[in-house]
Amino acid sequence: MTNISASAVAIWFLIVRLEGAAVPQAADVESRMKTLGTDVGGVMELLYKSLPSLEIHRAVPLLREREQFLSQLLRQGTSALRVQRVAWCLLQGVRILKLEKFRMIDRQEIEEAMCKISGRTASSRYWPARCWSAWVFKTSVIRWLRFHKKFRDTNVRCQPFGKRLDSFAKRLPSMRLGGDG
Repeated sequence: MTNISASAVAIWFLIVRLEGAAVPQAADVESRMKTLGTDVGGVMELLYKSLPSLEIHRAVPLLREREQFLSQLLRQGTSALRVQRVAWCLLQGVRILKLEKFRMIDRQEIEEAMCKISGRTASSRYWPARCWSAWVFKTSVIRWLRFHKKFRDTNVRCQPFGKRLDSFAKRLPSMRLGGDG
């Protein structure tokens, strides 16, 4: 196992144990992880061993885009269980947002989808602890959309001390700071 990181092998074994299958041989792990590193079209097979789960994920649009993001998460060292949860959130996101192809999506649309999942109306920014899965859904979908540059963030944050910096920048040319004379 020359080019395969230890974390990638650990992820593979964790996925296999979660699915309840027998532990594969080292050569099999290496070939599957090499496939994951070069080609995206196998992430769902790495995450799910049961045919019904695979069919559900394959039937929903934007499979390649979802696999690209999940592959990136696995390469970054995210646990297999977490990647499975993210995959499920993306699956629900594509269904609820009715995405047949990628389009720009804003925060309000994602929050409406989050309310559909949790069955609650968003009364404030802060959700109670029992709505944790809705929060995971929201953050997962936003990260996926940002990964593909399809998220339009309507929350524009101002720069700390922005007004002071702007006034300083305006006064800077009038200040004689150089030693020209």
